[in-house]
Amino acid sequence: FLQAICVLTTSDRKPIICGDYNAVIDPYRGRKSNAYLRQRASDICSLQDIMSILNMMDIYQKRHPETPGYTWMGASTQTAARLDMFLVSRHLVSQVRSISILPSALSDHFGVSMQINRQND
Repeated sequence: FLQAICVLTTSDRKPIICGDYNAVIDPYRGRKSNAYLRQRASDICSLQDIMSILNMMDIYQKRHPETPGYTWMGASTQTAARLDMFLVSRHLVSQVRSISILPSALSDHFGVSMQINRQND
């Protein structure tokens, strides 16, 4: 996956990658309970590698540093994690107008919404 993303994203582009990564960037901050996500270190490293190689950041964490922003809730409210993210090129950070987490009644994942100002190059 990492190789495919890096091939598709050349250095002159400003990528935005979003989705359910089923991994947290920071295992100490991105989840509410250690019972959830006994994820492999390689999953965390792959996500961190993508961010580093492509010069990207988790825009929600940047804009809301004091809020955990959980996007997944287990059957018990004791387990939660932030699995759904927008990773944004550091060159686009100033163009992001807002990033928010939206409630969902139909899924165990919450929605994530981002608004960005379009800038002509």
